[in-house]
This record gives sequence, structure tokens and C-alpha cells, in this order.
Amino acid sequence: MIRFRFIALAGILILAAWALAGCGGDSSGTGQLQVRLVDAPLAADAINVMITSIQVHESGGGWVTVKEFPSDNPPINLLDYSSGKGSLLLADEPLDAGHYTMVRLMLSSAEVVIGSETHPVDLTNVEQTGVKCNGQFTVEEGQVMALILDFNAASSFVDTGGGTYMLHPVMTMSPVDIATQVTGKVEFQDGSGNPIALPADVTVRLYLPDHAGDDAYLVGSVSVETDGSFELDVIAQGTYDLQVYQGTTLVKTVEDVIITAPTTDLGTIIVPPSP
Repeated sequence: MIRFRFIALAGILILAAWALAGCGGDSSGTGQLQVRLVDAPLAADAINVMITSIQVHESGGGWVTVKEFPSDNPPINLLDYSSGKGSLLLADEPLDAGHYTMVRLMLSSAEVVIGSETHPVDLTNVEQTGVKCNGQFTVEEGQVMALILDFNAASSFVDTGGGTYMLHPVMTMSPVDIATQVTGKVEFQDGSGNPIALPADVTVRLYLPDHAGDDAYLVGSVSVETDGSFELDVIAQGTYDLQVYQGTTLVKTVEDVIITAPTTDLGTIIVPPSP
């Protein structure tokens, strides 16, 4: 979900999943907004954008900054998140409960890389307004609103014919079901298939599919309790790869783990003895 992770939920008690609504009254308190970014591809080797902030427009009010990015933050290559390659969690932040009507990304620079050539992108159209996406959503107190922004690069970056691209942004927004609780249990066994005491420092890590072990695609990580149980909070519905580590040693990989909303129990994950 852009990880309003906008996908930003750390340290907050999540009581319910996202709720997409029409116009409604504001409510007091704080909810959570998750935003993930995906992309429709362009025939290029990289499309690098520098995002300075993520903002939302409050109904009857003004723009609210959800997250600001430091000036030395590395650029985002939109093509890393195209054609089913997964999503980027841009923000996972608390947001005042209420009704909102737009999301926008503020950019400081962009470039299109084709082969060995880097082409600048003219941001004149979005310097003041940002890349906007109309779409109404309501953040309820104690609840999570999860959004995916699709930055359609194929339609947004227009070749001017002079070695420069112009940004005419096309971005759409859609809600995503999330699991507010993903549970399971890790069990170590001996050579006869009998359970043994759980070793110290066991963790479970969840990755985007086909990227297990690559922390750039890490979705969630949690330490396993002494009884083997674990719980991951706020995971977007979808398919993932799961790995179990003992300290820094990988001891188990489970591919194509399916997470469904509102909660998912992964059952018992068996770790056999080392060969």
C-alpha cells in the first residue's frame, strides 16, 4: 500500500481495516493512512523521481502533509514497481480522522534513463500543484485506510522530441484490503519429527514474491515468542514469500504465502533439523 505505510502504521493499535466512503462527517481522534505506489511501465531502463512530500486534502479544509522526505533521500525508480513487481510503501503515518478528497505527491526532480543516456524531465506542470489524484476516502478513528497509487509512467512521461520529457501526470488511486493481524507458529523438529525446544533469536520475515532475502522488498519482520507463536500487524492482502531465521541463519523458506483480509492464520511452520 504508497507504504501511508500511505504503505505508515508502526506502534499504533489497529482496530479495523480500511473503509472507503463517500462524503461523511469528520470524527475526532486519529486513524492510520497507508499509501503504496505501483507503476504502469514505460519503454525505458529507469524513471527516477525525487518525492519531497506526500499530502492529502481535507474536505472543507486544506492540504495536510502526511510525510516529508529528507533532501538526501535516494530517488525512486518507478520501473522497480511496474508489471506486478510489487508496491513501494511510501508512508505509514497517523492521520487525523476525517474525510479527504485528494492525494498528491510533491516532486523536486525526475529523469528518464534509456541505455546510457539520461533525459531530464520538465516538471513545469507540477512544480506548484504536485502530482494530484482525485478520490474520496474517510479515515476513521482507530482504523486503517490503505491506498494504492498507480503512477502511470507510460502515459505520464511525454517525449518532446528534443531529448527532454514533459511530465503530464496520470495517477489513479484505489483502496486495498489489508490483514490487520497475521498469526502463526514456528516449530523446530528433530530427525524423528518430534518437536524440540525453540532456539533463541528466531524471527519471521515476509517479503514480496520472488524477492525473499532482499531487505529492499521486506514487508514485515517479527521476533518469535518462546512458545513459537508470532504475529505480524497490517499486511496488504496478497501473496508473499516467508523466511524463518535463527539469528542471521536462514532455516526455512515458504513461498507463495497467501494473506487475506481481515485476518490470516498461517498455521504451524515446521523447521526440520539441519542436514
